[in-house]
Amino acid sequence: MSRLTAVRPSQQFIIGLLLLLALTVRLLYFNGLRAEFPDFLEAHPFCGLDANSYHHLYALGLLRGDWPYNEPFYHMILYPYFLGAVYALVGVNLRLIVVVQILLEVLACAAMYGIGRAVFNRTAGLIAAAIMAFYGPLIFFNACFAQVALSIPLFCLTLLFLLRAHSTGRWSYLIIAGILTGLAALSRPTFFLLLPVAGVWWLVERVSIRRILIRGAVYGGVAFLVTSPAAWHNYRTGGGFMPMPASGWEIIFLGNNPVAEGMGHVEHVLFTYLDPAAEAYINDVRTRAKEQSPDVFREEVLAYLQHDFNGWLHLMGRKIYLLLFTRDDNLISPYFFHNLQTIPLLLYFPFEWRSIFVASLLGVVLLKPKPRHALLLMLYVALPLFTVLFHIQFRFRLLLVPVTLLYAAAFISAVPRLSRWKFMASLTLLAGLTLVWPVFGWLLAVTFAMRCWAVYRTGPKSSLRYAALAAWSYLVVAVLVHHAYHFTFQASQAQTIMVGPPIAGPIALGQSLSVPCSGFNELDLVIGVSGQGQSQPVTFHLRRSADSSDDIYAAALDLNGLQDRMKKPFVFPPQPDSAGQTYFVFVDAPTAGAPQPLTLRGTFDQPFDRYPAGSAYIGGPGHWQKLAGDLAFTARCQGNLLTMTHQAFANPADRFYGPPWLYWTILVGHLGLLGLALVLIWNAWSDKACFVQPDQSKL
Repeated sequence: MSRLTAVRPSQQFIIGLLLLLALTVRLLYFNGLRAEFPDFLEAHPFCGLDANSYHHLYALGLLRGDWPYNEPFYHMILYPYFLGAVYALVGVNLRLIVVVQILLEVLACAAMYGIGRAVFNRTAGLIAAAIMAFYGPLIFFNACFAQVALSIPLFCLTLLFLLRAHSTGRWSYLIIAGILTGLAALSRPTFFLLLPVAGVWWLVERVSIRRILIRGAVYGGVAFLVTSPAAWHNYRTGGGFMPMPASGWEIIFLGNNPVAEGMGHVEHVLFTYLDPAAEAYINDVRTRAKEQSPDVFREEVLAYLQHDFNGWLHLMGRKIYLLLFTRDDNLISPYFFHNLQTIPLLLYFPFEWRSIFVASLLGVVLLKPKPRHALLLMLYVALPLFTVLFHIQFRFRLLLVPVTLLYAAAFISAVPRLSRWKFMASLTLLAGLTLVWPVFGWLLAVTFAMRCWAVYRTGPKSSLRYAALAAWSYLVVAVLVHHAYHFTFQASQAQTIMVGPPIAGPIALGQSLSVPCSGFNELDLVIGVSGQGQSQPVTFHLRRSADSSDDIYAAALDLNGLQDRMKKPFVFPPQPDSAGQTYFVFVDAPTAGAPQPLTLRGTFDQPFDRYPAGSAYIGGPGHWQKLAGDLAFTARCQGNLLTMTHQAFANPADRFYGPPWLYWTILVGHLGLLGLALVLIWNAWSDKACFVQPDQSKL
């Protein structure tokens, strides 16, 4: 029986329960939003400007008969036409749309189980479905009116039907896969990659050339038929015979031009403080494209590549970093007023992108490649490379989630079968990452548990209790040490998405902050560059408050080698009694007689407060005005690890409640237990504890 169809009753119960939990969690999240915002989805859709302008209002226009007869499609059409179809059937009910999207994502979770089971094993399928069911950003986007609400379910179902078509040889599955691919491509052109990738995959699977050609003709032909109405409309109205929207080259241009910064034009347009030179350049190109031809966007991209190829490579590197290594919250918060960290329900789920991505890398590196892995492996490589051609937004990274989750699940499920040294290397890597970023803690715990359970089932158990003791002690020590270390960096605001106005003459930028530790002696600010011109003398000031006229410390800023987004440290004599005190820092250039490019980065004019303990200011001494936002900064205190640890334990604001001696007892006690457990494991090395390779015949 096929790997895709043979499902035991016990597995059916488990996957059924998992899907029920996925549905329940999403409905609870939806209900929580309704409770927090009484008028939620009454008249306006959720999540960003696109939700209203490009989707909801467009769909309402379709109902009124406002069809774009004589103009090419300017945006991807699937989602607004989906909204229009639902509105036509049941009326304009925004909350019903969210319920439909929730059901589609639960269906995607079921598809993930089928894909994981077909390509790897049933354990990998269950793990992939479980992580997808409780991955916070996907739950977050269930309430959003965005293309990704359809893209991910369509992508998952396409992969499932492609696998079923290959394993069963049924043409009906291949035709369904073609229909789904065409629909997915109408929501995101990236999914056209499935066509060549599927052909190479069939070749790797040793399908005959004749059958590959027939399959390709059927699969690609059906996908083409689905997208051909949109392509014909664009061709008829002068947009070219392609299903991509007429704004395609403009989107590519916004992500690849001399003033691009990786996260798109939104950095310059949507906020109060703009980069004048960047804004003038973007507007000039758009004006020329409107007056001449949309080909202007393509010409600008090609000119940029020709004249500054090294700069483009640097930009691509930044986009790869943003896409693959940035925490979820930093990509979401610039665009949506609701923050992952402000939603209580989502805080209960430990899965975070960085840990999932590292697990997927381990899966790619450590698993022995097999022909059936080729489809997912090629998509794992191709999707990020194609995505970085555009600018980076969180909804673009969500398209990578299914394949990344599958390889992460494959690694976790393969832990019992890894050689002893591969397992120890993986465990050491995850232990080090957990010490720095506790979000890796769940992955470390699950990896260790999978190995120990395999050893418990198949082999000697005499040292299992020592391994469990070591794992528990390490996790306790890692959490305590991380919080103590974080205490020295607690006064910080890391968001740098916006650039402030140029600092010159009467315009200075400042920030109030509260320092939680004694020995405050360093403050890092993030430099911004806005426009052109010669940088002029700039001075950093540290005072007790915005009303104070006396500097605690002042220093001229070294202007040599300053670049946009550079973190600039200012070190001053330690303030012995700084714990719990408020300070005010500002940067001014009173002698600058003309606008200069130098400024500071931060976050402004957003509905939620990134740093409630302080605020950004604009103006100057004697006439400061508070801004709705904060500069990007990091405050540090001087002291050794023991001193900082003691301060952290004594500070209730850092999640440590109770007397410091209690936490010292816990920390020292678990360090002792960890050392004892490691010694006992070493002495019992003949048993290997959880580090032994389990008996494969019993797994």
